[in-house]
Amino acid sequence: MSLEFLGNRTLRNVINESGGLAENWLSVMEFGLQVCSIVDYMHNSIGLFQLDLEPDNFAVNSDKMLKLMDLGSAADDRDRFDRFGTPGYVAPELLESESVDSKCDIFAAGVLLYELLAGHNPLILAQEQLISHKGRWADYSTAAIPIEPRFSSEKPFSKLVSEFNLTQGLKMPRPPRPLLELLKQMCSVDPSGRPNASEAHSALLRMAEPTKKQVLPSVFISHSHLDKERFVRDFAQSMSRRGFKVWLDEKSLKAGEPFWDRIGSAIESCDFVIVVLSQNSVKSQGVLEELRTAQIFNLDQVKILPIRIDPVSYSTIPAHLRSRHILDFVGWEDKKVLSARIAKLASDIVSFWEASNASG
Repeated sequence: MSLEFLGNRTLRNVINESGGLAENWLSVMEFGLQVCSIVDYMHNSIGLFQLDLEPDNFAVNSDKMLKLMDLGSAADDRDRFDRFGTPGYVAPELLESESVDSKCDIFAAGVLLYELLAGHNPLILAQEQLISHKGRWADYSTAAIPIEPRFSSEKPFSKLVSEFNLTQGLKMPRPPRPLLELLKQMCSVDPSGRPNASEAHSALLRMAEPTKKQVLPSVFISHSHLDKERFVRDFAQSMSRRGFKVWLDEKSLKAGEPFWDRIGSAIESCDFVIVVLSQNSVKSQGVLEELRTAQIFNLDQVKILPIRIDPVSYSTIPAHLRSRHILDFVGWEDKKVLSARIAKLASDIVSFWEASNASG
């Protein structure tokens, strides 16, 4: 078995060398976008909670690209939970009730980004003492930090977090208020007050947008017009809200434009073609023509992503799509199912996009 060599530089080295990047907060946002993208992929494409997001577990290459390492604490919602991760990055609810869900990783990501800004983690000492007092986690702790009497072991950790001033110790000039507000939300004591990884990623994108030419890829939605009202229009709006540039014929075509010429140009210029497979679209000549156009115009660059919204037989799906992974949206009428499927699709697209940009 061979593994990628990631070198010996991590985000911990970045923090130690810089002493905090408050004056260069754009770099923090760039790292934050990658962290949130990785966490989003873990949660929605793999179905795991990482539970040990901390600077030593992110390798950094010469182009400032991050790679996540060490899944020793990772779990899904069916696993028996018996590890806590690293002191200073553990969500309060994990210490006080052992409630495990995706919001635990969001707390850790927020603390990590704060540490990139400030150059220090104000929670390590408190967590070290709390865990030492409970007699737990000793085997996993690597931080040799003395216990100071000014921290009370009996005080709930959530209370310590809620009393912490986020701007404490930040260098001047201070980062923009929206960035600090996002970190405050990510580090909220109440898990329901934290954004999910996709929402945090979108918030960072909005802050970074003035400095970027294109922050997320463009997608063309190939579909039957018979599916527009029941699925496609709401689906397109959901993708737009996540920050994708969506090409949908009814809103993107101008009056009098040559239909197929404009469709061809749109497919050629888009990064992804999402094919909505349904009882209607597998019989649609228009969808087949759009797929043929995608192959002709943009075969080397375009990613064709089929999604199946009806339980259609695979024998009725165009042959060149059967060899691709088809994301199953069957059951999308349930809003929870639809939200989870869109989250996975968006996560996969961002992952493809960032990997393509890194290799290109």
